[in-house]
Amino acid sequence: MNNSNNIIIDVNTVGKYDVGYIGSMKIILIIATVIFVLKLIHLILKSNPSKRKKILLGIIIFIIIWGTLFIVDYSRAKKQKLPLFCSKLFGMFSYLDGGTVEYIGFGYKVIDFHRLISDEEKTTKFEKIYICPWGMNIEEAFQKASQSK
Repeated sequence: MNNSNNIIIDVNTVGKYDVGYIGSMKIILIIATVIFVLKLIHLILKSNPSKRKKILLGIIIFIIIWGTLFIVDYSRAKKQKLPLFCSKLFGMFSYLDGGTVEYIGFGYKVIDFHRLISDEEKTTKFEKIYICPWGMNIEEAFQKASQSK
């Protein structure tokens, strides 16, 4: 019996504007960050001067802590070590290309590339840890990681 109701989806042939699940999660994270920053700016502008100083002090402390976390992860990525302050988010950002995994930090991500690259004669494995901003997709990051030394 031939069942013609089966639908086969090839993940390699998605359309130009079809972002998929992983892309939509990234977009949600970026939108949430923008909303948070806009609400924070609104709170600062409408508060009285003494409260404004406390808010600005909190922002400065946050930036110092974030900068420390980023610098630690950045230096570990440059030494080809996995990040300390990023999350795999339960493997949601894992790829079936040889084992590539994205680790998500606050405003940046660290990608642990394990790609199998095949040509007509042989298959080689590309392994590299690369740090990039949230908005960069996996293919752009791969191109930059493969070009950098």
